[in-house]
Amino acid sequence: AETEYNFRVKAFNGSWGAFSNIVTGDTAPNDPFFDPTVHSAFNLGGAIDSAIVAIEAGAVITLTNATYPSGTTLTTLVNAGDTYRFTSVLNDHLSSDKEFFVAGRLGSGNDNKKGNMVWSTSSWAGKDFIFNGNRNPPHKVNVHAFEATDVEVFKAGVSQSSVTLAAGDNHTFSLGSNGGYELTSTGLIIGFIYSTQSSRVVDPHPLMPSSTSLLGIPSRDAKVSTTITSNPYSGV
Repeated sequence: AETEYNFRVKAFNGSWGAFSNIVTGDTAPNDPFFDPTVHSAFNLGGAIDSAIVAIEAGAVITLTNATYPSGTTLTTLVNAGDTYRFTSVLNDHLSSDKEFFVAGRLGSGNDNKKGNMVWSTSSWAGKDFIFNGNRNPPHKVNVHAFEATDVEVFKAGVSQSSVTLAAGDNHTFSLGSNGGYELTSTGLIIGFIYSTQSSRVVDPHPLMPSSTSLLGIPSRDAKVSTTITSNPYSGV
């Protein structure tokens, strides 16, 4: 865990070829969130009311948090498409050997003051994130560290705030103005942003690791969830 490896390949067909260019890769921290044998989701947005939908039949959902550090069975979804609604807290971790999707809501008062929170997955962990804050500042940026790390937020190349975190720690940055930001970390983290002007929860979404080869998320399908019936959606 948490180790950098260097790989190179040399071919043989009667005689040896040249070595390939060296490729580097880092192993993930020794944390259940990165267990490759299960599907995981992490409540970094802080949703207080969440719902799960089973993508595959027979999904036994395990909940791990401060109350259940060793994990407990939250529910079993017998059929694909079955749902389960529950009260959730920040840092809840769900896992199952079957595929599932989970999202929730944060906020109080009228529905137009609440935000829909998609739970984070391990594939969204990284060390560098670029994102925008477009409206209703201050923008709250939650980060969770999976290893000891230094985390810093920049705007137009100028440092806005920084923090040192131990493995398992959370921190919330409060960014007071709109604009483009970069979040950098020396260790592996996940991030989540939402905006909070006038006690609202606006534009909540997980942060995606920076990429020079990917614009958007190409896909042939998408999964959505809601805890409110007759909830209108507009999709582009």
